[in-house]
Amino acid sequence: MKELKTPTVTEAILAAVIPEIEALLEEKLREAQSWQAQAAHSPEGLEFLTISEAARRFKIGETTLRRWIFEEGRIKAYRPHGAKTWRVKYGELKALIMEEKS
Repeated sequence: MKELKTPTVTEAILAAVIPEIEALLEEKLREAQSWQAQAAHSPEGLEFLTISEAARRFKIGETTLRRWIFEEGRIKAYRPHGAKTWRVKYGELKALIMEEKS
């Protein structure tokens, strides 16, 4: 005859918490996919771009963009808490590039 095994405290906690974590992860995934879909259809919908992304999108040199940010102070850069990369606001950069072209 098989002996019934009662779950340990850890197993009981995990059984209760794992479904909640999975639901949160699924929600975050849906949010990210929605953001990606929106960004693909309207570049203006992107509020922040990394310096590399901005340089590629606007076809300017990354070095030029870094000089505008860090040396000349022509545009602000932001680094969210815990992020490794600096970001620029799409609208601010677009305005600066239009100013440069004129």
